[in-house]
Amino acid sequence: MIESTEVIDVTEVYDVTEVIDVTEVLNVTEAIEVTEIFEVTEVIDVTEVIDVTEVIDVTEVIDVTEVIDVTEVIDVTEVIEVTEMIEVTEVIDVTEVIDVSEVIDVTEVIDITEVSNVTEVIEVTE
Repeated sequence: MIESTEVIDVTEVYDVTEVIDVTEVLNVTEAIEVTEIFEVTEVIDVTEVIDVTEVIDVTEVIDVTEVIDVTEVIDVTEVIEVTEMIEVTEVIDVTEVIDVSEVIDVTEVIDITEVSNVTEVIEVTE
């Protein structure tokens, strides 16, 4: 029985329960939660969604722009080349030569020739 009384000394080991203060170090385990942010790096798996860029194959639908061949109908605008004939209207500048027709007013001087004073007509020759 005396041996059992010695077991009472083991109750002093109860002081080890103060080691429970070490459980406060568990707060460090909360820092491990920050390492869970590393799981966000798994979001990089989303970059596999870049396979969606293969949808750019839809840009092959741009072949529809070949319908722009219809713009060849703009060849009708070549008819506008007919408007270049309007450049012929620049020939109307020749009508400025008609200013020379004002010289025809001199022919009116010929009316002066009706005057028998032909000697006066010589003045017209000047």
